[in-house]
Amino acid sequence: MPQTLTNLDKIRAELSWVNEPPDPNKCGCRNALCCECEGHAAGSCFHAPTSKLWTFRWEYLCLVCREYAWGGSNVRGYMTAR
Repeated sequence: MPQTLTNLDKIRAELSWVNEPPDPNKCGCRNALCCECEGHAAGSCFHAPTSKLWTFRWEYLCLVCREYAWGGSNVRGYMTAR
């Protein structure tokens, strides 16, 4: 079976945002479901942040994105398995 090799520079470029300090004046949502449903790209939500949350660093999220990030009411399957 042939092994697929991934270019390390490509991986580093995709994860470069991790080393950048988050902007407290901008929603930094990177949740894939939120980006798909709300129509924004990762890290470029246009709403003002309303919450400061700790993940592996401080993150600033708007009210809409926070519902996706922490398993809130916008997550698929919410309240269905009770």
